[in-house]
Amino acid sequence: MPPPAQTPAMERKDDAPHLDGIVISKAPIGTSAASADAPLPAPNSPVEAALALPAPGLSNTEITELLEHGDALLRNGDVSSARLFYERAAGAGNGRAALRLGATFDPEFLGRLGIGKLQANPAEARSWYSRARNLGEADAKRRLNSIETRQGR
Repeated sequence: MPPPAQTPAMERKDDAPHLDGIVISKAPIGTSAASADAPLPAPNSPVEAALALPAPGLSNTEITELLEHGDALLRNGDVSSARLFYERAAGAGNGRAALRLGATFDPEFLGRLGIGKLQANPAEARSWYSRARNLGEADAKRRLNSIETRQGR
């Protein structure tokens, strides 16, 4: 019997870090062994090069795929690669992608992932949360206020 299909709004566990309703864990959720063992793109790969290009005019399907790839990478603890996918979708004007990208720089969110503050950048998080707010993402204002409060602004 195949595993149940993963839905964008995963069940939230109070003790597990989450991002827009997606529970973040080190192991992929709802994936087969084959997809879990698939190698991630190497740095400076053609995928990374393509993601670095401007992203105007992406379809909803393409944006959804970018978000899903970013979510999968984040669940595996690969924050840097997840950022590339979120940034590409945010570059196309997607507020949810900007919100998720901001979270990958937010010290509080990274701390809940157990990654620590090594990859945190509060100024970058504020910038992406602000962009998400400007793109109409409802939760962005709360996150922006939260990080500004934590940073004493």
